[in-house]
Amino acid sequence: MAFVLSRRMEVRPWELDAAIEDAVDIAQRYHRSTGLPIVLLRPVAGDVIGALWVTQFAPDLESLAAAQAAFSALSDARAQLNQLWQQRLVGPVEQQLYEVIRGPDFGPGAEGEAPPVPCRFYGVTRARVAMGEIDEALALAIDFAELLEHHAEQRSIVTTAYTGPFVEAVITVGQHSVSHYEETRRRVQLDPSVSTLLKRAAALRATGDQLLLQSIDW
Repeated sequence: MAFVLSRRMEVRPWELDAAIEDAVDIAQRYHRSTGLPIVLLRPVAGDVIGALWVTQFAPDLESLAAAQAAFSALSDARAQLNQLWQQRLVGPVEQQLYEVIRGPDFGPGAEGEAPPVPCRFYGVTRARVAMGEIDEALALAIDFAELLEHHAEQRSIVTTAYTGPFVEAVITVGQHSVSHYEETRRRVQLDPSVSTLLKRAAALRATGDQLLLQSIDW
């Protein structure tokens, strides 16, 4: 049972470059101290200018808690994180924990191993349904993810909210470029099976949104 901890924050647009530098340094320290993967993201479309996403991965909740404790023990890193919060951010940090329903286990790599290389872009689909529809919603999300994975030729991840609002399912698929994202969408729209999936979604009265995020190199 793997988990994804997602933090979304907004910074002043004119301080975005400096905030990214701080976030990259913090991510490097986090990975060195925990061995767990972490990905930094910024929106291309679907979110406000100045938004930053920090996404941490762990094979279980105990590993995630231990990683947070290990990072907190680094006093200089903690001071740098406090500086980022105090000087750069606008408003509170949104935090959400997700359980991985379909995807890798995100176990830590060997000591000294380089962090995993993220895709350049990620297409993210978030959907919410009524209570009592979660089983069908997750089954539908998995079917959609398999379709996207087939046309994108990239692995997909399906997660569901472990904390926070009921009931949310998220599909994330890596993309090499914006043109790859556009081509994937075109192929999906032409796939004859997509109409059946959309009818299932309509029956659930699902609502949601789509994001295109770009990973930040570090």
